[in-house]
Amino acid sequence: MRLAAFVLVCALQLALAGFGHAQNYPAKNIRIVVPYPAGGPTDLVGRTVAEALTKELKRTVVVENKAGAGGTIGSDTVVKSAPDGYTLLLGLMGPMSIAPKIAPNLPYDPLKDLVPIRLVAIMPEVLVARPTLGLQTLAQVVAFGKANPGKLTIASAGSGSLPHLAAELLKRETGIDALHVPYRGAAPAVNDLVGGQVDLMFADGPVVLPQIVGKLLLPVLVATDKRLPVLPDVPTSREAGFPTVRSENWYGVLAPKGTPRTIVEVLDRAVAAGIAEPRIEESFSKLGVDIVREGTPETFSAFLAAQLEKWGDLARDVGAKVE
Repeated sequence: MRLAAFVLVCALQLALAGFGHAQNYPAKNIRIVVPYPAGGPTDLVGRTVAEALTKELKRTVVVENKAGAGGTIGSDTVVKSAPDGYTLLLGLMGPMSIAPKIAPNLPYDPLKDLVPIRLVAIMPEVLVARPTLGLQTLAQVVAFGKANPGKLTIASAGSGSLPHLAAELLKRETGIDALHVPYRGAAPAVNDLVGGQVDLMFADGPVVLPQIVGKLLLPVLVATDKRLPVLPDVPTSREAGFPTVRSENWYGVLAPKGTPRTIVEVLDRAVAAGIAEPRIEESFSKLGVDIVREGTPETFSAFLAAQLEKWGDLARDVGAKVE
């Protein structure tokens, strides 16, 4: 009886301490770790979230770019940080949904070691082709791929990247035989695609929009269910007749395991209010990025689990590697 009472008192004290801490939150500046280099779509989203939180919380939120090992180094930094709401992670597909199934000795489990706060944005992949290929629709790509096994080449930003897995998903769902050509990053892959060394590539919208506008690359489809305002004439996977060829990068805010629920709720509300500004939606829309308006920490948690099962399993099945 005395032991039970002691445990109850300790638990109550811890709860009250956490409540008191949350009542004063935030009492200092916050950092959000972006696990990729400065520049590019990931950094843009991270800095937009930091700006939104700064405005809503009345505290400076700084971005710390901590790149390496496909985003896993920066992610692990947050996992090992104090669960006090002052170190956050901009999570995304690679380190959260792909690496856990294929990276040897990964020091964290995204479903166990992090607390989801809010899903922020979805960025559909765009399938682009070199104009001289002469294939303008997915139906034409599939017909050519089946009639000419192994002749189509599909570039990617590297083994285990979302563009790689999007290509593998395309092959699996359409039954075409195409050669995957991995590069070290999206930029050299796009350069070779423009130069005609490879035929096709999946990429984040912001990566290839300049080439699409400049007529250097031909957009074949947007790998999602809804057309992008920035590419209004490009059909979706569903419209192209292959609704399961759906590939979307995503971005969300997470915190270390053990972060008090009250702090999670403060951050959830602040992120939601911050990204609701029309100027942010307009800015993201021009890049082919959709703001996620609805959601809770619980729906984000379920989303994480589903993404890990879909993409992590596919990466493992095709023998992808973290680079």
